[in-house]
Amino acid sequence: METKRFTRNTTYLYPNGNAYDGDFVNDLPDGKGVMRFPNHDKYEGDWVEGEMTGKGEYLFYDKNRDKLIWKYEGWFKNSLFHGLGKMTYPDRTVYFGEWAEGKRNGYGQQMYASGDILSGVWEKDTVIYGTYLFADGSKYIGHFQNFRYSGFGTFCSQDGTILQGDWKNCRLVNGAEYKPNGEICKIEDNQKVIYDY
Repeated sequence: METKRFTRNTTYLYPNGNAYDGDFVNDLPDGKGVMRFPNHDKYEGDWVEGEMTGKGEYLFYDKNRDKLIWKYEGWFKNSLFHGLGKMTYPDRTVYFGEWAEGKRNGYGQQMYASGDILSGVWEKDTVIYGTYLFADGSKYIGHFQNFRYSGFGTFCSQDGTILQGDWKNCRLVNGAEYKPNGEICKIEDNQKVIYDY
């Protein structure tokens, strides 16, 4: 049976400049601990065999502002964001949802300082399907590519106008426009071609 050596509340300075303060098992961070990095980033939370694994908080340093300005709070695996987590960005954008291997992946919601909210399914750090709700009450529901409307979707404006169909780069290329007065405008190849009253 392997014998484990425990050292509690020990500070260790690594050759690369990392400074660790916390629990050790077999000379590796394991348990609870704090790691400070040469770039002034800081992690505090769970460790398993030298990796950030479990629940913790990672603070990012902004050298231009000379302070820790944004952070991730949530779950880690093998020193990457993995599981449920919340990221607060310098511009006050906040993402809360699922992560995989350091990227937003799965269901998540991103809230902007403007009051807009983007919620849906994410894949490799970009949303692929969901709802973008604007602060003024208008919204888009459908597919995205590179954070732009792309594929089938529906846009509902504040005045009640509805645009539905196939989108490309945030433009409706094939579909229809439904106006509050009952007017319907068909759109083909980016052009309005038929009006029904």
